[in-house]
Amino acid sequence: DPDSLIFVKAGVEQNQNIPVLTNYQQYSSAKYFLNLESIKDSFGIVFSQSFHPDWALTLKTVDDKKIKIKNHAESNGFQNFWWIDVAELEQTGIHKNTSDGTYDFQIILEFMPQKYFYIGLFISAFTLIGCLGYLGYDFYKTRTNKKIAPLQ
Repeated sequence: DPDSLIFVKAGVEQNQNIPVLTNYQQYSSAKYFLNLESIKDSFGIVFSQSFHPDWALTLKTVDDKKIKIKNHAESNGFQNFWWIDVAELEQTGIHKNTSDGTYDFQIILEFMPQKYFYIGLFISAFTLIGCLGYLGYDFYKTRTNKKIAPLQ
């Protein structure tokens, strides 16, 4: 839920120049989408899920450029924290996209091991279907080649 996110900005009064969260969507317990607007300065995001180094935060710009944020640390002994440095982002070539000179981003928070789990699950299901198909085919071939009477 949106209460699991805290936006932090150094050296300003509370809620002053903090990015505006316009949309929050939880795709699963391991993937979240956020839309932030009116970003002027660097800020931090505290995410209240148990800290794990494999949580990833990716910014998606208006021109569909994806930037992975690597400034990930533990906060308050258990939370995930990312510092988003606007000066570093400007060096990647992103463009201010609003008339007031601010940035708008979509943020994707994702727990990467969950993605690997889904890949493994797909491979396992495909293998199971293949094995069952082979066993069914083999059973059918064996019965037709030996001309065994059908079961009654």
